[in-house]
Amino acid sequence: MASAHRDFVVKENGIVQKLSYFTQDPFALSVAIVLDLGMSDSTCRRSNQTFPALVGAFAPYDEVALYTFSSTVSEVSDFSAPTQKLTANIQPDQDRTRRQ
Repeated sequence: MASAHRDFVVKENGIVQKLSYFTQDPFALSVAIVLDLGMSDSTCRRSNQTFPALVGAFAPYDEVALYTFSSTVSEVSDFSAPTQKLTANIQPDQDRTRRQ
């Protein structure tokens, strides 16, 4: 069963917001994933376990970029189609904390 805009409510700070556009038609997304490298190693590992599912949630016509930050921001991957290469780019660096 398809969703309709009457099937849910969007709130911002507890205030119902009026939808100005609602569609079920697919359209291309441009998404930037920003990963905080200051997380603990265990949190980083748990976060990284979600990336294959995240990549799988995008359509082939979407584009995804990856950025990391700690003391500076770094572009890891420019906007491109979501592929398993993106997942490979965000695998945890086991020596990351030892080098910082």
